Amino acid sequence: MNKLLKLFASLALVITSSASFAGQLPVFAGWTAFGSEDQSGTGNYQLTPGWGGQAFDAEYLFYKLQGNKLSIGLQTGFDIVSNNGQLYSDGHRYYAGDLALSFDGNKGTYEYAIDFGNLTKNYADNVKISAQGNVSGVDTAGLYKANSWNNDIYYYNNGGYSAPYGVSSGTLLVAANGSNFSEGSGVLGNDKSYYSIFTFDLSNIAGLQQSFTLDAHWTMSCGNDAIDGRVKLAKVPEPSPFVLFGLGIAGLLAARRRLK
Repeated sequence: MNKLLKLFASLALVITSSASFAGQLPVFAGWTAFGSEDQSGTGNYQLTPGWGGQAFDAEYLFYKLQGNKLSIGLQTGFDIVSNNGQLYSDGHRYYAGDLALSFDGNKGTYEYAIDFGNLTKNYADNVKISAQGNVSGVDTAGLYKANSWNNDIYYYNNGGYSAPYGVSSGTLLVAANGSNFSEGSGVLGNDKSYYSIFTFDLSNIAGLQQSFTLDAHWTMSCGNDAIDGRVKLAKVPEPSPFVLFGLGIAGLLAARRRLK
């Protein structure tokens, strides 16, 4: 029985002997990091809450706010770019989760998500997870209103950590395209990291206050590592109708003077 438990645990923990600290990829120069890596880094270094090497390290969350356009970036050692977001290690297949977002200051419920368009399955690798109800388990990449989450991951059932994981029911609000979605990878020292960036207008967030708190969370199907970020932001205030009216009158008067 003990041997069986050890074998099962080894699938989730994915022990490796390398330890390092990944830096920020050049693509995020000028961005603001609001979630940073949490490696403890000794020997078979411990991630939070599990174990693993660079391939299971959730590293950074970034944001950039330009007007009312919010860009969010995820950097991780887990390959979220190639092979449909899958990683095969020690006889088990692992999957990248969706990037969970909340805008109401309550991390108990993540009401939005960014789906990277990858195949999402549970830790046991026998259930496909789809916000759109697709039998393929692959959703259109983009921003979603998240109605429910599937948290069937190793470090949720074993300690209650790392959730939420994948959107199991939701509505697509903004589809990814060549202008609002990008992904890639880079090498820093001996570490290879991957990134995904998505940009959307804050008008897609229903009931968003002028000043708001952005919470973000991401993990993979084992939950060996998870990253959280929180930052307070503010929308660009819209000019009042009276100000717009005054500007319009001023413009007409200026045009009249030029005519004279």
